[in-house]
Amino acid sequence: MLPIIRRDLLNLLINPALLLYNTLFPFLLIVVLGAINRDLYDSEVITAHDYYTVAILVFMALNISIIATNSFMERSVKRPNLRIGYAPVAEWKLYVSKVLATFLFCMGSILLVSAVVARIYGVGFGGAYFAFLALLAALAMLASTIGVAFCCLLRDEESANKILALVNLFLALLGGVFFHPRTIGETFAAASAFSPVRWVMQASMRAIHDNDYAMVLPAVVIMLALGGVFLLICRRTFRLEDYL
Repeated sequence: MLPIIRRDLLNLLINPALLLYNTLFPFLLIVVLGAINRDLYDSEVITAHDYYTVAILVFMALNISIIATNSFMERSVKRPNLRIGYAPVAEWKLYVSKVLATFLFCMGSILLVSAVVARIYGVGFGGAYFAFLALLAALAMLASTIGVAFCCLLRDEESANKILALVNLFLALLGGVFFHPRTIGETFAAASAFSPVRWVMQASMRAIHDNDYAMVLPAVVIMLALGGVFLLICRRTFRLEDYL
């Protein structure tokens, strides 16, 4: 399966639009949101760039589900995928390779953006960088499986992208990526407890700023378990003829 993963990863790396979307776009979001909201944060405890670096990197990991749909069912990759499907390899390798390639692409982008932001704005993640990366990796893996599962269920990349774009935005709002859920209302804030994005945001902030790692392992385990559920959905619903 490694040659398939390498090919899928290369397809992502040579796509200029995806590269810009996963590197320059989140970096600019951090810069702009940090500048706009700098007066709302106590610079001695947490700066706006500290907060939005965490928030936007979480949003990057969540939004990788859309990249997964492109990797799985975009027109330019359908025919090569079809050739692999009719080769003497197990069908599950076709969708699992897309999940893993998308995951690696996402984590590489996250490492690059976080390194640049840390260099420019001195964001240090409070010594909890590896715990933060573990949370991002679990969320990215979950998002990758969700993207591929939606393709398997809907049989169409465009439909999957439209639905996932709305789902991701809703989860990001629930998770407090752009502003605290209580800004919208108490009911919305209570519902945020069910958002994986909220789990990652809370676990990250507690680990980075309070040295409290209690939420990290449970959040990682739950997200990986949910990723396993979506892989089972892929196994149940994947049909090679959808590439025809």
